[in-house]
Amino acid sequence: MHRVHPPTRQFAFLLQVCLLTLLLLAASTGRAQVAGSGNIQGTVVDASGAVISNALVSLTNESTYVKRTTPADRSGVYVFPNIGIGAYNLVVTAQAGTLNQTC
Repeated sequence: MHRVHPPTRQFAFLLQVCLLTLLLLAASTGRAQVAGSGNIQGTVVDASGAVISNALVSLTNESTYVKRTTPADRSGVYVFPNIGIGAYNLVVTAQAGTLNQTC
């Protein structure tokens, strides 16, 4: 039977600790490699600049055709949080009509 010398054990232990540390660091930085996201927000106003409250705002990703919809609040403000990077088509629908905008 082969006997392991104490310095070899210390080296093996240090090697295991280093490998575990590298693994944990790689796992924690993996999220940084994911493409970013952001918010799309705005205020719905008419041609004269008056706020349009309670409008329905739809956001469609032009490459995936995934559609998200949110109502504007009483101040005309809408927010789409956590939107991935890409090209989107924004459609606002209010009682008086519809406004299309590509962003």
